[in-house]
Amino acid sequence: MAGVGCWMVSYPSDVLKTRWQADGVIGKRQYSNLSDCIKQTSVDGAVYNPRSAYWRGFGATAFRAFPGMSAKYQNYILLQKLKKNLKQKSKFSQKIR
Repeated sequence: MAGVGCWMVSYPSDVLKTRWQADGVIGKRQYSNLSDCIKQTSVDGAVYNPRSAYWRGFGATAFRAFPGMSAKYQNYILLQKLKKNLKQKSKFSQKIR
């Protein structure tokens, strides 16, 4: 759920960033600056409109957030356990010496 919440906050700005970065890759530039990109993207609808260009593709992004964040969390737990085991082994080896 945290991953979806994170994407809900950042998705509109990510759409603008992606449009502005990809502008002119295959020919003539469509946007003159970031402000122009915001204006042209907003013609389709405002940020708070769920059918606007700001939210196209959000469903797929939210769907992929669940397994992605789950994998990150599992890796975090695994690394914490590994770190704890390495600390215990290092204490044990110091006692043997």
